[in-house]
Amino acid sequence: TGTFSREDGCHVHISLADAEGNAVGGHLIDGVVFTTCELVLGTADGVEFLRKMDDETGYNELEVRQLQGCASTLDEKIWR
Repeated sequence: TGTFSREDGCHVHISLADAEGNAVGGHLIDGVVFTTCELVLGTADGVEFLRKMDDETGYNELEVRQLQGCASTLDEKIWR
């Protein structure tokens, strides 16, 4: 999972497993694909993904907002 944006670049999480099923995961910083890579891209209509500085963590944290005029099945307008 992760995000791709024109303004902020990409923020990608990766999960890898060996032949015995041992898995590790984290942030993808740099890498080379030697055999295959499965990549699934999707869209999230009616929402906007923003990055806002969180004074507590010191990081630009992801904030997802519902766009005005778009129906929602959730009561909240902001998810973190």
